[in-house]
Amino acid sequence: MVRFILMARIVVNATGFSGNFYPFLTLAKALRQRGHAVTVATGSHYYKEQIENEGLEFYPLSEFLLPSKFDADPNLKNKILYSKGNLKLLLKYRVLPNLQNSFEELNAVCSGADLLISGVLPFAASLVHEKRKIKWISFCIHPPLFFSKDEIWPPKLWMAKIPLQFRRVFTLLSHVILRKQVDHWSKDWHQLRKNLGLIGTKNMLLDSIHSPMLQLAAFSKFIWPRQSDWPDHRKHVGFIRSPFVEMDLSTELKAFLAAGESPFVFTMGGAASIFFGNQFFNMCLTIIQKQQIRAVFCCGEMEVTQELRERVDKVPWVILTGKEPFSKLFPYARAVIQHGGVGTIGEAIIAGSPMLIVPGNAENPSNGLRISFLKCGVCSGSKPISPRIFEKLLLKINQKQFRDSAQLLSAKVRTENGVEDSIFLIEEHLRK
Repeated sequence: MVRFILMARIVVNATGFSGNFYPFLTLAKALRQRGHAVTVATGSHYYKEQIENEGLEFYPLSEFLLPSKFDADPNLKNKILYSKGNLKLLLKYRVLPNLQNSFEELNAVCSGADLLISGVLPFAASLVHEKRKIKWISFCIHPPLFFSKDEIWPPKLWMAKIPLQFRRVFTLLSHVILRKQVDHWSKDWHQLRKNLGLIGTKNMLLDSIHSPMLQLAAFSKFIWPRQSDWPDHRKHVGFIRSPFVEMDLSTELKAFLAAGESPFVFTMGGAASIFFGNQFFNMCLTIIQKQQIRAVFCCGEMEVTQELRERVDKVPWVILTGKEPFSKLFPYARAVIQHGGVGTIGEAIIAGSPMLIVPGNAENPSNGLRISFLKCGVCSGSKPISPRIFEKLLLKINQKQFRDSAQLLSAKVRTENGVEDSIFLIEEHLRK
């Protein structure tokens, strides 16, 4: 790749938990290596040290997804995780109360910048783009948030059997209803647009999370193919892997992996592990003890309870670890049991590992359905899973057909280079 001639000042606006944040860190690191001055503006203050260790400027924003706020109200937490109205609750209690402040902070850091790159959670990005006339690239790792008429939403397995033309009618109708609902919930959004002197009425969700200039679809086209209603400025780039792909496994985990047959690897992504990880791992451990299955509990950023640690210590064929590089761990896995995040799915597919997906909320059920369609794994559905059903699915995922399908798909996905393709499109956009 030819080196970009002029250095640009780029603001990368990332938020959310690790699965949402790390692709942005990887992209920001690559842009800095190309000679650009990159500021990572995020409310995820947990990542400050990692950002600065990569030679990037850290700009703190107010956070609206802090786990402590959820923990303070368990009823609200459970509603946001499992309720059909979780989108309304997320907007009402997390996004809208902070919208004015979010705009002011992001607008300030974009002063003098050449380009803004944002995900779909920072709703203020579109406001800053319109107000400052700054170049804006949106970056999406969640396929359902493109709201294609061909996407099954809400995701239901039985709907796959319905002819496409009827599914499209259902999906388009659901989009009309969603548009009306979001407009009703987001009166503060419309008032802020009016106060800023922005022209036109735009739906906060369907019209404002994606850039009208360039959109990067950061997931594999072999898993989520291009849809017929995608605009020309929406470009597939493939998975953007975690910046920790070069990180090594812990000494204890290496010893465990070398001591026996391939284990099942259990992991729950950032938000899922924080909200209900201990409960999930305790259920898994009960079944693992019964079946005498070798297993790795990869707990990541989760605060593990003393009860879970003591139970695991009594089971010699199970190991409990913290943050481990999935790129190094998943190739050892007999199967990966996870929540359905795009990043974790990507690492499992690249490793050729079949999956059992126990989805959280948001796009996780839809992602799980996609993996089921491709026969690379099974999905438990969108409701909390019972131990009996979980045990049945755990034994099912060990079948050879799922591993064969996952390895065939892995060979295709490995041909993509999400970082390189993203950099090419970003720099091409800067030249315009």
